Amino acid sequence: MRGQPAPQRAHVSAETRTNRSKGVHTKSGSLPAHAAAGMENTTDNEPTQIGHALFTRKLLVVSDVLCLLLVSIPFFASELKAVRPYRRGFSCGDPSIAYPYLLSEELGAFLFGCCIGQSLTNMAKLSVGRLRPHFLSVCGVTYISLNCTQGTYLESVNCPNTDHRSIEEARKSFFSGHASFAMYTMLYLAFYLQARLTWRNARLLRPVLQFFLFLLAIYTGLTRVTDNRHHPSDVVFGYLIGAFTAYWVAFYISSMFKRPNLNPSPMETQDNHLLAQHSIC
Repeated sequence: MRGQPAPQRAHVSAETRTNRSKGVHTKSGSLPAHAAAGMENTTDNEPTQIGHALFTRKLLVVSDVLCLLLVSIPFFASELKAVRPYRRGFSCGDPSIAYPYLLSEELGAFLFGCCIGQSLTNMAKLSVGRLRPHFLSVCGVTYISLNCTQGTYLESVNCPNTDHRSIEEARKSFFSGHASFAMYTMLYLAFYLQARLTWRNARLLRPVLQFFLFLLAIYTGLTRVTDNRHHPSDVVFGYLIGAFTAYWVAFYISSMFKRPNLNPSPMETQDNHLLAQHSIC
C-alpha cells in the first residue's frame, strides 16, 4: 500500500512534461500549442507593422510635396518668365487703355496725405493739451483726494502714478488721431472706387462699398468715445480734418479723377514716361 503513490507521481510528472512540450505553462495553467504559436507570431509581426506605418507616413509626406510642386508650376513659370503673355492687339482711340501710369503717383499722394493728417494731429495734441476723459484715473487722484470744490480751477496737479508716459498721453485728447486717420483712409478709398469702379451693370455695388467704408470710419471714432479715450468733440473734429485732407489730396494732388488725353503732345508723352519711373515724393 505504501509503494503505490510513487508510480502515480511519476505518471503525472511525465504528463506535465508532455503538456509543457506541446504548449506554454503559465501561472493559471498551460496554454494550448496553437495559442502559444499565435502569441509568438504577434510578437514577431510588431516590427513589421511599425515599419509599414512609417513607410505609409513617409509616402504621404512625399505625395504632399509633389502636389505642392505641381500646383506651383504656373506660378514659377510666370515669375521666371518661362511663358510670355499673349500679345493681344488694340483698337485706336480706345480710352480704357489710354490712362497714364499713375500707381507710384497715387501711392505717393496717399502717403503725402497721411503725413499731413498725422502732422496736424500731433501739433494739435501738443499745443492744446486737452485732458482725456480718463485723466484722473491715470494720474491716480480723485476730486476728494485733491480736496477741491466744484468749479475751482487747478493749474497743476502732482500725480502719484509713476508711469509718466501714460500721464503724458492722457494730456493729448484734442483731437482724435484715430478718427482723423480712419476718415482719411476710408474716404480716400471711397474716392478711388468712385474714379476706378466704372462697371455699369452693378449700379449699387459702388455706393454700397463706399457706405461700408464710411461706416467703418465712423465706428472707429465712436469706439474712442466708448473707451474713454476722447471726448465727442475730439472725434468730430478728427472726422472733419480727415475728410478735408482726403478731399484735398484726391481732387487736387492725385490724378485719379483726371481724364486721359487721347492725343498727347510730345512733351506730355515725355512727362508720362517720367511719372512711370519716379514718385512725387
